[in-house]
Amino acid sequence: MIEGEGCFYCKESNSRIKSVYYSYRLVGFALMSTDKDVMEKLSILLDLKLNGPYYKNKKRKVVWSVQCTGYKTEVIMQRFYPFLGERRKVQIDSAIEWKSDEKFRLKAS
Repeated sequence: MIEGEGCFYCKESNSRIKSVYYSYRLVGFALMSTDKDVMEKLSILLDLKLNGPYYKNKKRKVVWSVQCTGYKTEVIMQRFYPFLGERRKVQIDSAIEWKSDEKFRLKAS
């Protein structure tokens, strides 16, 4: 399920403390499916909140999702890495390398 429907990604997150802006890198994980029962089990297995339903109109099937960023994503990456195919492993390796390249920095306001 993670291999076929899941997505590992990188993003830069921004915060402001008083008048100072900070930027830091996060890795993320997201998975969407129309199978609510499967998504409920996956959300329990990964200890993630089940989100949805999305697309409640008649033109599309209802979709459910789980997603996370930060530490939980890193745990998912570590736990499932040995079971994933080469393409996903490259995505994970790239995300971890990207995240570790720069920890935390000030941004110009």
